[in-house]
Amino acid sequence: MAQTEDALDPGGDARRGEPRPRGHDALARRAVHTLLLTTCLAAASAAETAALALREDWTGFFGGAEAALHVALPADQAANGSRLAWALMVEQRAIARGEQTLADTAAGQAGCDLRVALPTVKEGVVMPVTLTLALLSPAGRETPAATLSRTLWLFPADPFAGRLDALRAQRLRVVDPEGATREILRAAGVPYEAVRDPNAIDGQAPGTLIVAPGVSLASHRGLWPLLVGLAARGHRVLWLSPAGGAAPLPGLGAETDLPAPMSVSFRGNDVIADLDKRLDATAWPPAGSPVSARLHLKADRGRVLGEFGSGPDGWPWVAMDFPGQGRLVLCGFAIIERWEAGPTPRFLLARILDWLVENKE
Repeated sequence: MAQTEDALDPGGDARRGEPRPRGHDALARRAVHTLLLTTCLAAASAAETAALALREDWTGFFGGAEAALHVALPADQAANGSRLAWALMVEQRAIARGEQTLADTAAGQAGCDLRVALPTVKEGVVMPVTLTLALLSPAGRETPAATLSRTLWLFPADPFAGRLDALRAQRLRVVDPEGATREILRAAGVPYEAVRDPNAIDGQAPGTLIVAPGVSLASHRGLWPLLVGLAARGHRVLWLSPAGGAAPLPGLGAETDLPAPMSVSFRGNDVIADLDKRLDATAWPPAGSPVSARLHLKADRGRVLGEFGSGPDGWPWVAMDFPGQGRLVLCGFAIIERWEAGPTPRFLLARILDWLVENKE
């Protein structure tokens, strides 16, 4: 069996929602259905038919879950009685398929809901599947009126499977006055030390410090120089979604008493794809944009300040590299806030934690 197919969890039903066929006739009907859909898609490509569209801009889903999708249809093609055929393909083999009849919709607002039961995947495996859609006419013509083919990425629920020893070696410490981040990490089985006063970390063996969302410089004025100092002394610091306030940024040529990093990088959403191309970089369920906080640059009496906020301008990712292993990352992606909405937030956190301890180029 192909390697991709081995990623399917045998304990999950790859054809959920569809009874398993029995007998030669049932197998033949399934084979004909798959052949018809494949033929329709090939014919559609050659005929340059109109394209269907999914209103969901993300491609990451939990394996074993039901994907609730919204299909936008060409209004002039979606006649009453048209059929929407779909299939999930793994290495050109259909593992699930279905069809539904469409009802009339208002002009210019044609669309339908589609629910697809996704196969379960094994722990530690991320599997691509291809979703194919074809809009078929009521008359039953073989050439579809519109088509779509999109790669979906299926993730297991646990992003830390098989990685607990590496996490222990990182010496994770968490500053989280509100408690939500600590609870999520505890439920995920992540080993960490809860820290009330980050000043107590200074002088300890370097580790990875996570500052939870909701912490603001406006109410924690001494936090910024402390975090920069920890990174300069070899700690890895990850501050998730800073809630507000402003602070001088070292290493940008302006005068400051803070230790200067070797490099400072400002990145947009594209940093997500650089960390892991399988993760959604432009949109997360359910609200679209994955960004909850950005850093805005401004000048103040000869200094360069970074101001944290939730507006549309600024940088959601700022990374400072210090000599040795020290790193400080300001991450404005809604990792904790969207933890349950889809797989990308939790797998992004796992990837960032790995990246923090990787050797610098």
